[in-house]
Amino acid sequence: MKRTLHDELLETGLAKAAASNISGKDVTPFLLEYFHGASNGESLSVNIEIIKSNAMLAAQIAAAAQ
Repeated sequence: MKRTLHDELLETGLAKAAASNISGKDVTPFLLEYFHGASNGESLSVNIEIIKSNAMLAAQIAAAAQ
C-alpha cells in the first residue's frame, strides 16, 4: 500500500471514529474495518504479509536462541 494512501485513510478513519464517538479499545477494530472497505481489501493483504513476516522473524529468533 502506498504511504500516501495509508496516511489518507488513517487521517480520514480517525476523523470518522472521533465523529462517531469511538474511542479507546474500539478504535482499532473500527480502523481495521474502515481500512479494509476504503482500500478495497488491499489493507487485508498487507496485514497478512506483515503477520507472515513477523512469524518468520519469530521462528528465526527462536531457532537462534537454541
